[in-house]
Amino acid sequence: MRWSVKSRSLLIVLTAALLLVFTVGCTGGETIEVKSEWEIVMEGLAFNRGTVAVPAGQAVVIHLKNSDTYTHHFAVYRQEGDQEAIAGPVEVPAHTIKEFSFTTPEQTGAYYYRDDEYPHKMTGVMRVSDESEVSID
Repeated sequence: MRWSVKSRSLLIVLTAALLLVFTVGCTGGETIEVKSEWEIVMEGLAFNRGTVAVPAGQAVVIHLKNSDTYTHHFAVYRQEGDQEAIAGPVEVPAHTIKEFSFTTPEQTGAYYYRDDEYPHKMTGVMRVSDESEVSID
């Protein structure tokens, strides 16, 4: 079978596009910097961040900004359904900013934060890491 120049060009473009899609799909998700200080805004029964990354075994500060007209209760848990917090809870009254300081666990991995008043709506992941950045999926 003899291919025309136009057909070969189209085949090359399609092959390159498939390789690009495959490469992007295999490289993982977005990465975020591991930091010891974060701001989390609470507004409209939601957090502005779904994931934060913090260093393992170190002091961290979370600036909790409540933009809602009601009080929130922020806490960090080892697993999603846990009842006993590893940090917090801290009460954040309406229209205030509260500084929440604690020492992260030595064990790296995914921990979970939530508002205890709205545990099914207001949740997030706290990645504890000994790296400078982590991949989030």
